[in-house]
Amino acid sequence: MVEQNTIPTIRESILKAARTEFTRAGYKGASLRKIAQEVGIVVSNIYNYYESKDDLFRAVLQPLLSDIDRMLYHHNDEEFLTLSVFTDESYQDKMMEDSLTIVRKHRDILHLALFQSGGSSLENYRNDLIRRQAQIGEEYLRLMKQRFPNLRVDVSPFFVHVQSAWWVTIMGEIAFHQDLTDEEITRSLQEFTLYGTGGWKALLNA
Repeated sequence: MVEQNTIPTIRESILKAARTEFTRAGYKGASLRKIAQEVGIVVSNIYNYYESKDDLFRAVLQPLLSDIDRMLYHHNDEEFLTLSVFTDESYQDKMMEDSLTIVRKHRDILHLALFQSGGSSLENYRNDLIRRQAQIGEEYLRLMKQRFPNLRVDVSPFFVHVQSAWWVTIMGEIAFHQDLTDEEITRSLQEFTLYGTGGWKALLNA
């Protein structure tokens, strides 16, 4: 006999089917009818669990959004307010692993969020992500200047924006190229992290 807690609820079944359908067709092309058929319910029953197609779409993406937010807002934690971030491999490994974890857990919906969200309330997610990351980066420079007055932190806001866009582009390219192996992804993120920390060290005269 199958234990009750191992049987997916209707909400969970809808979410699983929706993830498959949204990643297949994108937000605009996804069919609630196909999602309902996959679950074995009528379309109207979806609305007992999710208010709208957009609400369901956001629910599919929520694990990714939460993990990215968690990574971004830990960026300025006390442990990273040190000059060691530019030279200590343990810090670089931590930054690389954060990005790698997101890719490993959410590669399909990362592509969905960055390239297939048009028409939804998250259609500007890529630009919003870059903007938020740039704001966090500027705050990081301010906090580092307070701690290390000799740092040269007069970096242009547009450069910080470009750096933020670069990370989003790297993540997007990894999501786009589904044929990349885990080894290739890991190496590219290691190279990105090493190149980036080395560049910031030189720029800030750290």
